Amino acid sequence: MVNLTRNFLVTDQPIKPFIVNKQGQISVLRLKDLMHEQQAVTQLKHDVRQMIEGTDKPRLILDMQDVNRISSMMLGVIMALNLRVKRQDGEMRMCHIQPDIMLAFSLVKLDVIVSLDDTLEDSYEAFESA
Repeated sequence: MVNLTRNFLVTDQPIKPFIVNKQGQISVLRLKDLMHEQQAVTQLKHDVRQMIEGTDKPRLILDMQDVNRISSMMLGVIMALNLRVKRQDGEMRMCHIQPDIMLAFSLVKLDVIVSLDDTLEDSYEAFESA
């Protein structure tokens, strides 16, 4: 069932807010430009938790190339996911962050908490050199 309410798409179907590409031990999540919508952020949090649950030393890259807006809820989810990954002796990196989003990251000190790279290739290289 789909209907439009106040120019927002409302659906009872789950939103897939990212595409996963696994390269060896590294999972790359290419986020869609839905990181300002509560339903998408909640789905992302749930899906990533399931994906890394029971994984020894998860290695994640959040590719933000398509993300132009981000909610405060998403900032909290990024912090929580990063903490969860670190508790499992893993690492999370982020790349392709738009200038406006980088400003939000710096305001909440996310740029200090999470490893940020300019490109996806830089993120891969950082994992390989670690």
